[in-house]
Amino acid sequence: MKIIEQNKIKNEELIEELMVLVFKKTVEDSSATSGYAISKYLYNAIDEKITERTLLRYYNGYILKKEDEKTRPTPFNLDVLSVYLGFEKFSTFSSPKKSTNKKESITLSKKLSLIGSTIIVSCIGYITYDSTKENCMIWVDNTHYETVSCEEKGDLQSVLKDRYVLENFKRISPDSTYAFFTIDGKENLWYGKNSLGDLEYFTSHGKHPITDGTLKKITPYMIKNHIWKNYKN
Repeated sequence: MKIIEQNKIKNEELIEELMVLVFKKTVEDSSATSGYAISKYLYNAIDEKITERTLLRYYNGYILKKEDEKTRPTPFNLDVLSVYLGFEKFSTFSSPKKSTNKKESITLSKKLSLIGSTIIVSCIGYITYDSTKENCMIWVDNTHYETVSCEEKGDLQSVLKDRYVLENFKRISPDSTYAFFTIDGKENLWYGKNSLGDLEYFTSHGKHPITDGTLKKITPYMIKNHIWKNYKN
């Protein structure tokens, strides 16, 4: 029984290490600063094999230490996240061979603490940063986000700055020349209805800036019926 308990504890430590490394990589790759944006980026990076909601729960539970949201990953999800880090599967990640010499490395608990602190500082530490800096962003001309001082935004609706959204999220008017899908077949356009019920199109996934409704992926049906009637997929 004692051996079983020890193995269980070790496995929990490995899962926690995996989560910390996964989200550290996500933050570095995306420059996202909120749990929602981080989870969205990771969701697309792993080809949507794990839901955004589940990824957000992992982030809140393992990184922000919100115990009520901490969810134990399934074996499949562990394998998916391990692949994201460059391993063949979770068992490969957890193999003792990947560990460095004990004399040359710090303990696992200290490593997790250091990496976890880095992620938290990167993701939520900016909240306590000087509010006179441009740490907010507002939706401008119904086309794009721009940074603004959180003190100067006045009555304008704003959200905390997210670099990925600033660089990639735009409202556009697509026509027959637009690349609706990437070379590997992934969606390159999202849509949603505005407050008047009209369709609007965006260059990235996320929420509608005004209605806050979740945007949907473009489909051949939507293209042909609402954008380009002669479209052929």
